[in-house]
Amino acid sequence: MSEEQLYDYISPLWAMTMWGNKHYQIDNIIESNGMDLLRKQFANLIYGTSPIEKRWDEFRSKVKGVGPAIMSELLCKTYPDLYLLWNKKTYDGFFALEITNIPRFEARLNGHKYSQLCKIGKQILSEIKCSENKVVTDMLTLNSFIWKELQGATKESAAILKEKAKELLPTSQKDATFVHNDIRDKVAEIGRCLGFRAEVEKKVADGAVV
Repeated sequence: MSEEQLYDYISPLWAMTMWGNKHYQIDNIIESNGMDLLRKQFANLIYGTSPIEKRWDEFRSKVKGVGPAIMSELLCKTYPDLYLLWNKKTYDGFFALEITNIPRFEARLNGHKYSQLCKIGKQILSEIKCSENKVVTDMLTLNSFIWKELQGATKESAAILKEKAKELLPTSQKDATFVHNDIRDKVAEIGRCLGFRAEVEKKVADGAVV
């Protein structure tokens, strides 16, 4: 990967839209890290065989100037069935669903937490797939759904849900997070608010029903 290829790789990302002079920003990333390190770490993050928790934490500890928004967008666009795109809009959508223990600041998003968020994203996706919606098919289109639909419904839906469900989503620091009945009902309610037909019971894994 050359410097120009790196530019072509990350400059089109949504996470880069805030930068007017993208060449300047990417030049700073190259200067801070060196191309050898960037080649190695991008390859390991995207194509490595270690668990995502380990690859994520290694990248975060060794690469300067590339945060979770860029990392998760690259992962999501490469493997849209596996990885969640995590940015401010995703945070807002999860917050509207009253999902707890979501990282407000990038420094708190380690590999373990990102893996948990991906699992939550997959189960939200399962709920949406149960509705009449045929557009949301993976984590990338889930992000677009959150961006286009859930932001506008946030205040109204959150108010409705607070009246119907007072308990927040429980999480586990030891095991992967599974979304239980409270989030199931909240997602189904939001789906109905948006005009979709949503089921409230669906098996997504052995011993797990959402």
